[in-house]
Amino acid sequence: MINAQLGKVLDEAIDRWGTRVVCVEIQCIGPPKGIVEAMSKMKAERMKRAAILEAEGYKQSEIKKVGGDKQAAILEAEGKVEAIKKVADADKYKKVALVE
Repeated sequence: MINAQLGKVLDEAIDRWGTRVVCVEIQCIGPPKGIVEAMSKMKAERMKRAAILEAEGYKQSEIKKVGGDKQAAILEAEGKVEAIKKVADADKYKKVALVE
């Protein structure tokens, strides 16, 4: 479509010289330098935001892991304390039973 339109415009422009455009081929169409720079900056900003979000996610993950490990250690310690109390109570009951 671009080639056809460009051929028509060129034909009209050079018709007065007695020549005619037979074929037009566009080899490369690129955006202006300013647009390319703006696109590069936008891409860099998106990559920066993605890296920040990824780092924040990793940080939150590590915090939750540490919190979970801490809670597991607390529960394990509480379980051991409870077991020690039960053993002590059993020993006490045994001693009382023997004395009686």
